Amino acid sequence: GFHGGRITATYTLSDQLALRCGFGLHVYKTYMHEKVTKEDEYYDEIKTTTDTSSHTTNSQFEILPGVVYSFKGTERLEPYIGVEGAFGFDKRRINTKNETSSNDARIGDTNTKSKNTSTGVFFGANGFTGFNFFLCKDLFIGAELGFGFRVSPTDRIDKEKLEGDNIEESEEEDNDNKRFAHNTEINMLFHPSIRLGWKF
Repeated sequence: GFHGGRITATYTLSDQLALRCGFGLHVYKTYMHEKVTKEDEYYDEIKTTTDTSSHTTNSQFEILPGVVYSFKGTERLEPYIGVEGAFGFDKRRINTKNETSSNDARIGDTNTKSKNTSTGVFFGANGFTGFNFFLCKDLFIGAELGFGFRVSPTDRIDKEKLEGDNIEESEEEDNDNKRFAHNTEINMLFHPSIRLGWKF
């Protein structure tokens, strides 16, 4: 079924115990635009016009294998608890364009573009509880509440490319750098979900 932005498949072992595995693909995009013109008050201080735009795309793919234990509820309501692991990788891409026109000879006019890509992997675990409400014999909907953590323990790879005026030739080449990034996040997770399934 569809569950919290991912697809989850469940295999029932008994009336109480089941295995499940989730697959998630999340893409987040943001756009930023800043502009200084001759009509702005700030222009009187810097004597420079600027036009900067930035597109940021964050992509994340994850696999979440887990186990679910169901309690005895009512004829239609099935409460449960469970645990799951989380494994995946993420990628962040930032495209920036900057145009500058200045009366200051030390600054001059520039027109540059930059592309920055950062990739890495992560793992974690979640504990969760929820319920399934059966609309008919095998068709159900449900909701889930969980608590989990996520760790990014590996080196991330940064790649940057610059193009434009006043850029040295060596800076135009791709530059791969590795940096250590150890981030731990503990988050409360709420997954309202609509799941369609057939319970064997």
